[in-house]
Amino acid sequence: MVFLYFLFFSFNLSIFSSTKSLSSPSLYLTNSIIISLISLFFFKIFLIKGLSKTKYPYILSLSANLLYLIDDSNSFNNAN
Repeated sequence: MVFLYFLFFSFNLSIFSSTKSLSSPSLYLTNSIIISLISLFFFKIFLIKGLSKTKYPYILSLSANLLYLIDDSNSFNNAN
């Protein structure tokens, strides 16, 4: 249940973060897929290490920061 919530949250986060790059739908979809896969990877690592439920907000903020970096680098590349 927590896994599905986490995946849903990261996918929605990518949608909100990518609204400024709607002019290229492929970039928008790529960002959504990348952040979902990164979130899945980190969630599995943290789940295997047995972190308590109080640690989930840190995982969510980590995925949000990774998404920001991906989106920011794409914006920089589009500006050049």
